[in-house]
Amino acid sequence: MVPTDVTVRAMTAEDWPAVRRIYAEGIASGLATFETSVPSSASLDAKWLPNHRWVAEIDGEVAGWTTLTLQTAIFTENHASIALYLGAGYRTVGVRERIAKRDDTWHDTVLIERRAAP
Repeated sequence: MVPTDVTVRAMTAEDWPAVRRIYAEGIASGLATFETSVPSSASLDAKWLPNHRWVAEIDGEVAGWTTLTLQTAIFTENHASIALYLGAGYRTVGVRERIAKRDDTWHDTVLIERRAAP
């Protein structure tokens, strides 16, 4: 649940300065990204999925942001579902072994993701 003092809304072009500032803070912390310098807004705009970018505001100021990376986990035995996702442009990231039990049986899952085209 979003705290009552936080407003979440779609990111706009006017948010780029705040997003870049927060991105730089994340780089400086060494814990938020593998990047070592803030990418240009043009490169981020090309990398991030359109209509899947949001900012969080507190008192009208951008305090955070997020973008969407699509992923799912599918039972390894579910060949039809795996084929459907792969056909839709997803890629296999890996197999998570013995991730959970169902009916007293351990199951593996295939981790699949879809990223924006470069």
